[in-house]
Amino acid sequence: MIEAKEESKPTEAAKHEVAPAELPKFARYIDGELLIDLSCTYFVGLFADQLEEKTMWYLQEFDDATELQTEMHLLRDMTVEIVKNTLQIDDSDFDLPVAVGQNDVPAEKVRAFAQYMQVPFEAKEGHLYEVSFLAEPE
Repeated sequence: MIEAKEESKPTEAAKHEVAPAELPKFARYIDGELLIDLSCTYFVGLFADQLEEKTMWYLQEFDDATELQTEMHLLRDMTVEIVKNTLQIDDSDFDLPVAVGQNDVPAEKVRAFAQYMQVPFEAKEGHLYEVSFLAEPE
């Protein structure tokens, strides 16, 4: 929806200015009416209590039979570009950034994400995996 260049932070961990002409694209994601004030500056981004350090990438593990989450694995140094490349996602026609959703991870790709964990990891049969950009669990 907007062009963003990764600099010191990954795209999903920064705020990005939105030109007034681009604001209507975001209106359907806002509860209520979007009233645009041209004297204001607008930004889009993912925020967790305004502390970007509290938002990280996780590999979520779900039991296939119960569909309940069984584990949540922190992925250190993960970026949206690594997720997109690993999962071969072309988000050029997506309404929202990849980081907003939960992204299914095929069994053959789980090991690619395991290298970003600080603890040994073995994928389990009968489990499904998703990679998501989430607020740090309490």
